[in-house]
Amino acid sequence: MNETNDANSRKSLPDTPASGWSNRVLPAVALAFCVILTYAPVFAVSYGFTDDYSFLQEAWKQRAAIWAGLVSCGRPVDAGLILFFFGHAQTLADLCWVRAWGVVCLAALAVMVYVALRRARFPAALSAAFAFIVSTLPPFQVCSAWATNTNYIAASAMAAACALLLLNSDAPRHGAGKFWRFALACLVLVVAMLTYQPATMFVWFFVAIFAATSKEAPSVLVKRLLPISLAAVLVCAVGYAAFKIGVSVYGAQSEERSGVTTDPLGKFVWFLTEPLMNALNLNAIRPHPWRAALSGALIVAGLPLFIEGSPKKKTVVLGILILLLPLSYLPNLMARESWASYRTEVTLTPLVALYLFLALHGLVNKLGTPSSNLRGCAMAVMIVAWALVSGLLATHHVVKYFVEPQSVEYRLVKDRLRKLGPNPQTIWFIRIHWDDGLTLVRYDEFGTPSSCKPWVPEGMVNCALRDLGRPSDGVTVTQVDPDAAGQVPPNAAVVDMRMLKDFR
Repeated sequence: MNETNDANSRKSLPDTPASGWSNRVLPAVALAFCVILTYAPVFAVSYGFTDDYSFLQEAWKQRAAIWAGLVSCGRPVDAGLILFFFGHAQTLADLCWVRAWGVVCLAALAVMVYVALRRARFPAALSAAFAFIVSTLPPFQVCSAWATNTNYIAASAMAAACALLLLNSDAPRHGAGKFWRFALACLVLVVAMLTYQPATMFVWFFVAIFAATSKEAPSVLVKRLLPISLAAVLVCAVGYAAFKIGVSVYGAQSEERSGVTTDPLGKFVWFLTEPLMNALNLNAIRPHPWRAALSGALIVAGLPLFIEGSPKKKTVVLGILILLLPLSYLPNLMARESWASYRTEVTLTPLVALYLFLALHGLVNKLGTPSSNLRGCAMAVMIVAWALVSGLLATHHVVKYFVEPQSVEYRLVKDRLRKLGPNPQTIWFIRIHWDDGLTLVRYDEFGTPSSCKPWVPEGMVNCALRDLGRPSDGVTVTQVDPDAAGQVPPNAAVVDMRMLKDFR
């Protein structure tokens, strides 16, 4: 039977049944290949970025510092993975393999998004195109280009696997099979939570797909969502307990991060004006209100048109979809700290993109030509064009704001070290201001020069000395704020990173 008969809300998108190797496997393989190709620069070029240098240094000499720092954030699994990956990295070039791990996890995540859309009876090509869009949004650009953050993608993939497991309509709904499926999903979701809390919220992305495309009555729909909601509540409780234990054992990294907000109204306003603003700008990393307003208007106009059923059904589904927005950002809304970096929006931005995807379907079906073929073609053109732009922007962003500036910065360090005398015992490292790098800076991610961070110089210098074949043991690295460069003694061995702005 043609899928147009299976889903009236998507009647403009004809497709063949979801069976057969070419219809199921080939698009998924092509999708994974496109994701890996898009992010190829991050594992084809040797570079490091901010925390990468300190983690490399600590993995060689102070492994306990990595464990204590991440466990105090409630992320012991992330700590174990960092120790494993960075502990096996002998040089900066070895971090290419760590970033490759992240890209492979991202390809797997994209395939799972594709599977969820196919279950919802979207055409294969359209499902693959939108899954690719999700994988190329700014939060995943950051996590793919930053070796320290690649485990966050793995956490998102684990959350996605749990959602697919619990929302599988073909799975047994009663008996031992249901219990063991629920137990397995909770276990994997706990591992994701102990890796990176915001990424665990990716389960809500799949809940949104399920709720928006469900044909069941509101009461049945709510009942079907109870297991995954219960799993999320239990896992959040475990994550909070792990965080409090980590803080009690190792201390808090900062009062802002360890404290719970005491101003929920102010936090909600901040959520609307910064994280949600970033998410509504979708692929753009220079947010503008007009772009957010356009995305928001399309979602508000088209999403109700997509949802089929009675007014009660529409109200229930829209209520669920609205509730999922703050839930997707819950760990950061609970914290006292208000820092809307893109890596914290790893669920929020894909969720907003999904709402726009569904809204465009609703608008095309309502306002388009009576011909279902023309409506299908119009929808395909829009989504494929969006996918092409998203992929090109992702490659451009990771190259311009991560690969190229970080490579230039590291080469400058090595060049300055070559010009120093043989085996200096003390190296004075003059840092750079955060906005004196080679490109624009967004948060502590896009375009941030590594040498502006006070915890970077020692690891960066030691990496460069090893690459130059010089001994790093016994070398003292003294980092100096750029405004205090006058404190450097005369005739000292100096690496002055203020020269970096001359490469603009």
